[in-house]
Amino acid sequence: MLPIFDIWENIHETWGDEESYPHYAWEYGRDPTYGVVQEVKNGKAKVKTRYDLRSNTKQGVYFVDSFVPVEKNDVVKVGVDRSTLGLRGSTVEAITEKAPEREEILV
Repeated sequence: MLPIFDIWENIHETWGDEESYPHYAWEYGRDPTYGVVQEVKNGKAKVKTRYDLRSNTKQGVYFVDSFVPVEKNDVVKVGVDRSTLGLRGSTVEAITEKAPEREEILV
């Protein structure tokens, strides 16, 4: 038998039938995502985000409202609007706060 099937059987025995995305989202999901401010104009910010499985957001550049004063290259926490089933991903809403300076957020 191929080793990958042995690994799959071990995972299945460990996790049982709970390996679906809704279970993952319920267990490990979060409401905000993180991004880097690229530009600020008139209370709106251009924020670049990466793919984030925990908040179910796609990578991209978004123009969002900012509730806190931010500057270029700030790492920020961006609130997201999560849909009921999460099939199309979450929508990036607005900057809620500045994030702590940590490298592992953006890796």
